[in-house]
Amino acid sequence: IGDKNLLFKGKHLDLWMTSYFDNNGKKQEWEWVEKKDGVVIFAITPDEKVVLIKNYRVPFQQYIIECPAGLLDKENESIEDAARRELLEETGYTVEKLTPLPVVPQSAALTNGLAHFFIGTGARKVSEIQSEDTEDIEVLELPLTELANYYLNNQEFLFNLGILALYHVALELGLVRPAEKWACPPKRRVARK
Repeated sequence: IGDKNLLFKGKHLDLWMTSYFDNNGKKQEWEWVEKKDGVVIFAITPDEKVVLIKNYRVPFQQYIIECPAGLLDKENESIEDAARRELLEETGYTVEKLTPLPVVPQSAALTNGLAHFFIGTGARKVSEIQSEDTEDIEVLELPLTELANYYLNNQEFLFNLGILALYHVALELGLVRPAEKWACPPKRRVARK
């Protein structure tokens, strides 16, 4: 690893260029983003639906189906408190219990930010969305047993595949019951153009 140079300083992230030497000894440069760590919440209702959001994302200029999430950007706020705050702000839901999962990179090739994942159980709506002016969010409740079919058959919105991974982890931890059968047979998804 060689020099690290700041290319851009922003409100929520900084863009860096780090030089390094590849396997052949040739000097290369890697552009990457320094970003605050974040929290992601997979909230499950007592009737085994997951609370997701349809969130407008400017880089894609469209809505993305994803879990409620946010940055760890409040001083003296614990990671669990940040997760609960983000869930409440973005969905109006709270959970009885939060189960923390191992920390993972947000996007290892793009940023050094980490993601703190939680599975929340006993999710219930307690208020209206408290989103910021810069957010355009709609709350969705999807049955856990229909998540894979929703992903495979949804032609309107991009879907964060991590949702299916979190469902599988919830199954492995015994936080939800395995589905006896799919709600409907999966169809082959047509690739987007």
